[in-house]
Amino acid sequence: FDAACILVARELNTPLDFDEILIDQGTSDEFLEEQLKPESLLAAAERCGQPLTVNLREGYDHSYYFIAAFIQDHVTFHAKRLQQQQQRMRIEAEQQPLDSTATSTLAHSDTAGKPIRCKAMVARGVNQMMEEEIIV
Repeated sequence: FDAACILVARELNTPLDFDEILIDQGTSDEFLEEQLKPESLLAAAERCGQPLTVNLREGYDHSYYFIAAFIQDHVTFHAKRLQQQQQRMRIEAEQQPLDSTATSTLAHSDTAGKPIRCKAMVARGVNQMMEEEIIV
């Protein structure tokens, strides 16, 4: 999926799905010019009013070392948003009348300590098409 196309399809002033999008990109990435094209995403985000932070990392490519260098920034970014979402859910739950048959949406014991499964678009090599995979 091309994120720029998704943003282009959104109309200006449509409620945002995300408060901000964070991107780290190596300036020496071999995919930068022909495949990744961050300038397309920047233009699409500006057009629809989507806040976007793009960090161009001088000298980094598309390697494991690039990911390892900046993964903590992304974990922190997403953890902050998850904490904010959890706080909003807690406030909403407190405002709801008590119902003994209701199941709490805040109970995380079913998944605590277990691997997380998610879908991701992955290209396994140069000039390879991206394919959707389940990542654990």
